[in-house]
Amino acid sequence: MTIKQLNTLVKKIDNERYDHDARVQAWEAIPNKLAACADLHAMNLIDRLVPGGGSISWATHDEFTLCVNLEELAKAATEAQIREICSCGFIIGLDQERVYAIR
Repeated sequence: MTIKQLNTLVKKIDNERYDHDARVQAWEAIPNKLAACADLHAMNLIDRLVPGGGSISWATHDEFTLCVNLEELAKAATEAQIREICSCGFIIGLDQERVYAIR
């Protein structure tokens, strides 16, 4: 997908984000989890899609940001994979070119 398509998808997902039960169900429905913890699963998936591109660039008490080339992520990921990353509590901030998790 392109950055424009990723942006459209992210906006759609953001509108759905506030349904906590749906997010929990989406996480539970992932068939082949890469980790038992949602955060680590998303980080592992990002690393598979953009090898070496998911390092933590900064963190605070309840938020951390990953350094990811969003153009590479857009090219490598399917819609289902982007939804999977978001169901793990991650936000893809295209306006700020970052992927971050807030807990």
